[in-house]
Amino acid sequence: MKIRLIKWRFLILLSLVLISLFILIIRITYLQIINPNDLIRESNMRSLRIESIPVSRGMILDRNKRPLAVSVPVHAIWVDPKELNDHGGIIKNIYWEALSDTLSISFDQLFQRVNNNPNSRFVYLARQVNSEIGEYIKQLNLPGIHLKKESKRYYPIGQAAAHIIGITNIDSQGIEGLEKSFDPWLSGMPGKRKIRKDRFGKIIEHILLKKIQQSKDLILSIDGNLQTLVYKKLKQSVELNKAESGTAILVNVNTGEILAMTNIPSYNPNNLVKTNKSMMRNRAITDIFEPGSIVKPIVIISALQQGIIKENSIIDTRPYILNGYRIKDVVDYDSLTAEGILKKSSNVGVSKIALSMPIESLLETYQLFGLDRSTKLGLIGESNGFFPKNKKWSNIEKATFSYGYGLMVTPLQLAQVYATIGSMGFMYPLSIIKMNQPIIGKQIFSPIIIRKVIRMMESVALPGGSGVQAAVNGYRVAVKTGTAKKVGSDGVYINKYIACAAGIAPVEHPRFALVVVINDPKGGKYYGGSVSAPLFSEIMNIVLHQMNVLPDKLPENTLIYNNSNATQLVIPFVKEFMPRLGLWYIIITYLVIVGTSNAVNLTDGLDGLAIMPIVFIASGFAIISWITGNVNFACYLNLPYISFSGELVIICAAIVGSGLGFLWFNSYPAQIFMGDVGSLSLGGSLGIISVLVRQEILLFIMGGIFVLETISVILQVISFKLSGKRIFRMAPMHHHYELKGYSEPKVIVRFWIISFILVLIGKTGLSCINFFYRRGIKPWLMDENNTPKFLKQIPSDLPCHLGSLNTKWILQSTLIVISPGIPLSHPSLIAAKQAKIEIVGDIELFAREALKPIIAITGSNGKSTVTAMLGKIAYYSGIEIGIGGNLGTPALNLLNKKNCQLYIIEVSSFQLESTYKLNTIVSSILNITHDHMDRYPLGINQYRAYKLKIYNYAKVSLINLDDPLTWPIKNNINKIYMGFSKNLGEYQIKKTKKGIWLVAHNKFIMKCSCMKIQGYHNYLNALSALAIADIVHFPRDAIVKALSNFSGLSHRFQLILKKNNVSWINDSKSTNIESTKTALMSTYTKGMIHLLLGGDNKIISFYDKKLLFVIVGLSITGFIMVASASISFGIRLYNDPFYFTKREELGYLGSILILFMIFFMSIRILYIGKRSLTNKNQTSGYFSYAIGTWLSLQAIMNIGGVVGILPVKGLTLPLISYGGSSLITVLLSLAFVLRLDFELRLKKYQAFIL
Repeated sequence: MKIRLIKWRFLILLSLVLISLFILIIRITYLQIINPNDLIRESNMRSLRIESIPVSRGMILDRNKRPLAVSVPVHAIWVDPKELNDHGGIIKNIYWEALSDTLSISFDQLFQRVNNNPNSRFVYLARQVNSEIGEYIKQLNLPGIHLKKESKRYYPIGQAAAHIIGITNIDSQGIEGLEKSFDPWLSGMPGKRKIRKDRFGKIIEHILLKKIQQSKDLILSIDGNLQTLVYKKLKQSVELNKAESGTAILVNVNTGEILAMTNIPSYNPNNLVKTNKSMMRNRAITDIFEPGSIVKPIVIISALQQGIIKENSIIDTRPYILNGYRIKDVVDYDSLTAEGILKKSSNVGVSKIALSMPIESLLETYQLFGLDRSTKLGLIGESNGFFPKNKKWSNIEKATFSYGYGLMVTPLQLAQVYATIGSMGFMYPLSIIKMNQPIIGKQIFSPIIIRKVIRMMESVALPGGSGVQAAVNGYRVAVKTGTAKKVGSDGVYINKYIACAAGIAPVEHPRFALVVVINDPKGGKYYGGSVSAPLFSEIMNIVLHQMNVLPDKLPENTLIYNNSNATQLVIPFVKEFMPRLGLWYIIITYLVIVGTSNAVNLTDGLDGLAIMPIVFIASGFAIISWITGNVNFACYLNLPYISFSGELVIICAAIVGSGLGFLWFNSYPAQIFMGDVGSLSLGGSLGIISVLVRQEILLFIMGGIFVLETISVILQVISFKLSGKRIFRMAPMHHHYELKGYSEPKVIVRFWIISFILVLIGKTGLSCINFFYRRGIKPWLMDENNTPKFLKQIPSDLPCHLGSLNTKWILQSTLIVISPGIPLSHPSLIAAKQAKIEIVGDIELFAREALKPIIAITGSNGKSTVTAMLGKIAYYSGIEIGIGGNLGTPALNLLNKKNCQLYIIEVSSFQLESTYKLNTIVSSILNITHDHMDRYPLGINQYRAYKLKIYNYAKVSLINLDDPLTWPIKNNINKIYMGFSKNLGEYQIKKTKKGIWLVAHNKFIMKCSCMKIQGYHNYLNALSALAIADIVHFPRDAIVKALSNFSGLSHRFQLILKKNNVSWINDSKSTNIESTKTALMSTYTKGMIHLLLGGDNKIISFYDKKLLFVIVGLSITGFIMVASASISFGIRLYNDPFYFTKREELGYLGSILILFMIFFMSIRILYIGKRSLTNKNQTSGYFSYAIGTWLSLQAIMNIGGVVGILPVKGLTLPLISYGGSSLITVLLSLAFVLRLDFELRLKKYQAFIL
C-alpha cells in the first residue's frame, strides 16, 4: 500500500514536471519563434544606442582664401538629473557654487533646472562655452555633469562684412546672409553610428555606420582687405554727414565679381547683444530709392545708339514749361553739348533728349541694363526695385524719368549698370562667389558708343564738373553723381535726400566700378557732388593703390620698379647708368644689411653717439620713401617709382620718434644704454629700408659716420697684424679722439654734425644734380643692314650701329624695341632676356599708348583683305579710324591720327612674338597654315602659340570654326567667343537655290554674287569682316554696301593685263605658298598656269609704262605671270620664293633634288649657248651663257646657305633680283623669243619645275 502511494506520488510529480516543461517549451517557442519582436525591441531599448557623428561647418573665405567665417571648438554643459539624484542631488558646497559662478547661474536657478524634471536624462545648463571653462568644469568632477563638443561661429572682420556673411543660430544653422543662402553647402551631412553596449556601458558591437558628408568651404569674390577699408571710409562719411545710413559696392567690371559690399549701420556678428533687426538689414539689396541724375548716362547711351544725337550735338538747355511744370537746372545754361549735359548734370538737356526719342526705346535701354529686375545675386531678401509699366506716358513723366524719377532701384542694380559701362557694353552677371571659370558676358551695347559716354563721364570729375570732388589724384575716372528727394510713407516727397556717386576707373582700361549711396545726410550738405563724391574719391584711391594699378598719367621717362629691373643698382649722381647685377645683387643686399647692422654696433661706444645719426638717416629715408612712392616727384628726381613705398614713412617715423625718446635718457651722461640688441636691429632696419627704396649706395653716403667707424676698425686690425703698429690710438675712431683729449660731448656733437651734413649731401644728389641728365636720354639704333633706307631720315646725333646687333649696347639697355624681322631667338636677345631686360615690339608699344578701342586681326592668309574690308565698312559707317599694322601704316604712326575713334590693325606672328598685352574689343585669327616654319624650329605648334596670343586680352574672340588650329587652347577669362565658318557658328556661308549667302545669326545678310571679288576664300574673308563689324555694332546697311563695293587689294591676285588669251595677274602681296594655292583654287580661268614668278616690291605700280612694255613683250610667249615681280637689282640669300616654297613642301631632300635640277638646267642652257654661237646666232648664245651662269650662282648660293658655308644674310650679287626668279624668268623669256630651240628643250622640265 505504501509502495503504491509512493508510485502515484511520483507519477503525479513527474506529470507536473512534464506539464511545466511542456508549458515552458511552448512559451519559449512562442517567444523565440512565433513572436520574438517584443523581446528584441525591449533588448534593443536597453542596449542599442545611435550616436551622431558631427561634421564641422565649412569656412567662408575671401578671394585670397583669408577666413571670413570659421568654426571654433566649444563645449555644451549638460546634466543628467536622474544620475545626479542617484548620487544625492545638488549639495550646497564649494564645488557646486564654483559651477554656479562659472556658468553665471545662481545656485537656486541651478537647483530648479535640475529638479524640474528629476527623471529626465538630459538638460542643457550652458551652450557654446569656451574650452578653458569646459576643462575647468570637467575638473570639478561633479556627478551627472557632462560636456558635449560643439562649435561656435567666429567672424574675423566682424561688422565690415556682417551683412554679406550673415550669422548662424546656436545650433550652427544659417539664419542670415550667405550663412543661410548656402547653409546646405556649408553644413554637410552628419554621420550616424549604431552600436550595442553592455550593462556597464562598454561597446560590444558596431552594427551600422553612416559616413558623414563633409561640408565645403565657400570662397567669395570679396577681398577682405578692401572690404574692411571700404567699411571704414563709409562709416567715417556717414558719421561726418550725420546720415541715417550708407552703402558702398565695388565690382570688378571684367568679371562681375563683387569685391566689396558694405552698409552702415552694421552689427557685430560675434556679439548680438543690443542688435536690433534694422541693423541687420542688407541695405545694398533691400532698400530701394529713386536714383536721380545718376541714370543720365543711360539716356545718352540710348540716344547715341539710336542716332538721335552725336557726340558733339548742341542741345538747348534753357528752362521750359512742360504740362504746367517748369523744368530747370540749378544754373541756367543757354546750350550744352552731350558731354556738357553730363558734366553739368543738366535736367533740361537730358529731358529734351529723352523727349526726342520713343519712350519704348528708352525703357528698353533701362531694361537692358537690368533696372527692371533683381540681379539674382543669391542673397536672400534682394529687391526687384520698382520699374514703371505705364501704358501711356505723359511728357512730364518722360522728362522726369530721364533724370531718375518714376523708378526705384537698389544700390546693387546701380552697381550692375556701371559695371556694364566699365566693361564696354558687356553685361556680366554679378557674383558674390569667386569665379574660377571664364564668365560668359552678353554684349548689349556697342563698345564705340560706350567709350564715347565714358569720355563724357570723365569730364564730370574735371574742373567745372558737378562731381569734381570725385577726382582721384593721378588717375582718370569716369563718374556721375546724383541727388534725389525721398518719398514719405504717404507717397509725397519730403525734405530728405539720397546722395549718390557712381563711376569706373581707370578710364583707359576700366577695372573697377564703385557705387556709394548716402541716405539722408544732415550735416548741412546733401548733393551727391558734395556728399558722395568725396567718399567715391577716397575709396577709389585706396582701391587703385591696393590693387597696384599704375597711375594713368605717368610723366615721360618714368622709371617704374618691377621684375624687369629688380637687380639694377641705382648709383647717385650718375643714375642714368644703372648696372644689372643679377645674382650679385643678392650678395650686395646681404652685405648692405649685415654691414649696416655691424657698423651701427661699432659706433655705439659713446653716450648718444649712434642714436642721433640713426635719427638723421631715418628722417632722410622717410623723405626718400615718400618721394619714390609719388610718381611725379620720383620722375622729377629721376628715381625709380616704387608703388606703396610711401608706407615706409611710418616705419622711418617710428625709428625717428623712438630714437629721440631714447636719446632723452641716453644723452651724456647716459642713464640707459643701447647694447648689441638695439644697435644691431636698428642698423639692420636701415639697411632693409635702403634696399626697399633702391638706395643702397646712398645709405653709405648718409651713414658715412658708421662707414668711417667701421673702416677705422678694419685699418687698425690690418695694420697691427701686418706691421705691429696702430694707425689710431684706439679703434673705433671716436675713442681715438677721446684719447687725444677731446671731451666726450664734443666728440659726440661733432660726429652728429658730420652725419647731418652727409645726409644733406645725399639729399642734394637726389634733388638737383641728376635733374640735368634726365632729359638727355637718347635711344640707340641698331640694324643688321649696312645701308638701311631710313638712315637719312633719322637725326644725325642719334647713336647707330649698322651691320649687326651690338650685344654690349643691348645688355646696357633698359628697354629693347625690336622689328618683326628679328626673332627673339637671336643670341643677343637671348642674353638680354637672361639679364631681365624688357623686350617689346611696335605692337606692344602701340597697345600701351592707344587711347581708342582696337580691333586686331591675324592669320596666315587673308588678314590684309579683311582689314581693308573693315576699313571700307568704317568709311561707309562714318567712323574715323586708324588702319594699319603689319602692312600699310605702321601701328605707332596711327597714334598721330587726330579724331580717330577706332584702330583696326593687322598683326603678324612675328609681331605677336614681342607683344604681351594687346587689349582689344575684338581679336580674330582667320586661319593657320604651315607658314614661316624656317622661323619656328619647333614647328606648327610654336607658330600657333604666337598666333593665339592675340586672344589673351580680347573682349571678344572671333574664331574660324573650320580651322581647329585657330581655336584657343583653353577658355580665357573676361571675354566671349564667337565663331564663323562655312556651316557652323553665329556667322555662316549658306548655299540656297537662289545662290550663296552671307548669314549672321541665321539671318541672310547679302548674296555673295553681289561682291566684286569672288571665290570661297574671299567669301570667308567677307564673312569674317561682317562678323567683326557686327560685333562692334557697325550699321548693317554700311556693311553690305562696303562688301558689295570692295574690289580687292592692290597686288593681291590683281588682274594687270589680258592679251592673246593670256591673263597677267599680280599677286605680290602673297607671302606664302598656301596663300597662292588658295587664290589659284578660286580662279575660274580655263587652261594651264605655266609659271609662277616671285618678286620683292609690293608697292610698285604695274601701270608704269616701261614695265607694261616688258609685260606686253613677254605675253607673246603664252605665259601667265603669277606672284609677280619687279625688275630690281641685288639679291639676298634665302629670298628665292620658288626654291624655298618647294623646300617647305618637300623638305631638305626635295631641296637637294631641285638644286640638282637647276644645275642640270644650267648645263643644258650653256650647251644651247654653245650651239647658238656655233650657228653664228651670237645674241641667243650670249643670253644663254648669261642665264646659265646666273642659275649656277643661284644654286651655289642656296647650297652654301643650307650647309652653312655661306652667310644667311647680307650676301648680294649684282644683276640678280630680290627673289632670284624674276630677272631669270624675264631673261629666259627673251631667250625663248630669240631661240626656238631653247624653248623646245626647256619644255621637258617645265612640268617638273612647277
